[in-house]
Amino acid sequence: MPPVAINFAAILVLVLPGFLSYRFAVWRRADPSQRSPLWQFSEILEHSIFVHLSAIGLIAAIDALLDWKFGLDTYARVLVQQGPVSFLDQHFAEAILWFTLYPLYAIAVSPIVGSFDLPQKISSSVIFLLKTPTQWIASRCRWFSWLPIPIVPYPQEPVWYYAFNTMTQGYTASIPHVLVTLKSGDVFYGEMATYPIALDTELERDFLIRNVVYYPEGNLANEQRLYEVDEIGAVLLNTSNVNSIVIYYEHFQQ
Repeated sequence: MPPVAINFAAILVLVLPGFLSYRFAVWRRADPSQRSPLWQFSEILEHSIFVHLSAIGLIAAIDALLDWKFGLDTYARVLVQQGPVSFLDQHFAEAILWFTLYPLYAIAVSPIVGSFDLPQKISSSVIFLLKTPTQWIASRCRWFSWLPIPIVPYPQEPVWYYAFNTMTQGYTASIPHVLVTLKSGDVFYGEMATYPIALDTELERDFLIRNVVYYPEGNLANEQRLYEVDEIGAVLLNTSNVNSIVIYYEHFQQ
């Protein structure tokens, strides 16, 4: 096999996992908006690096285990030292095995990495862990009051997704309740049941709330507990009729 073909295959193996992982990540995300080619290429590289770093850790662990337990050599160090072309010339059988197994690994792992959006989740977790100590230091030591508090950025997620999914950690930390005031003056208070996955520029959105308490024309003395009628009390509203929405987070008991 000519060196050019081997180099082309190596580049394809390096980039393809990132593309597959990125496509799975976009498929699972709430945001349907289009991103620039540079943005997409950057995320593809990020996902590709994550897949290959995971492979390096796994290969190192397997190599050490096989050498320690059975005295077997996986030739991983030789492949890194010699490069794919020389390795193929000197260790043909081992090279064919490596060049077959690694693409299969990359194709199998890429959808998993993308489906869980692991690069973003790990970076968000690091920022979340740094947030509390940074706040503590900045509030107690005036010399460090200038420290910016780390905030998890979600530039690709619509505000509805951020408010009702991200802030509740996927509905595992709290249940969001909303106090909705319509342009007509009617007021509804209830638990958010479903919300739209749409761009922020889309103004008309249907959303469903349940366990609703209803105040006609905002009259607090005329309280109607709609959930007592059918034990659900669901109301479908549209943002085009809404004057304001106040969100409350009822945290689960630990």
